Amino acid sequence: MWFGFMVVLGTNGVLNLKTADSTIGACLLLWALLGFWKILEAPWLHTVGGRAGIITGLLAMYGSSAVLINGEMGRSVLPPRLSHGRTSRSPARRAADREK
Repeated sequence: MWFGFMVVLGTNGVLNLKTADSTIGACLLLWALLGFWKILEAPWLHTVGGRAGIITGLLAMYGSSAVLINGEMGRSVLPPRLSHGRTSRSPARRAADREK
C-alpha cells in the first residue's frame, strides 16, 4: 500500500523520486524479506531482514546527515553518496569532459 501511494505521489509530481531508486529498492527488499519471514515462518529470514534493516537505517542516517550538513555549511563536507571508488558523473558527462 505504501509503495503504491509513493508511486502515485511521484507520478503526480508531489515527490521527486529521480534519485531515490536505491532507497526504494532497499525498502522493497526489506519489505519482501520480512514479509516472507512472516509467511514462511523461517527464523533466518527474520535475522537477515533485521540486519538489512539496521544497515539500511544507518545508511539513511548518514545520507540525511550529509544533506543537512552540506546544506548548512554551503559546501560539500560529507559526500551525499557512498560511491565505492567510482565517479558520480554520468557516462555522457565523462564523454563531454574527454572532448574538451
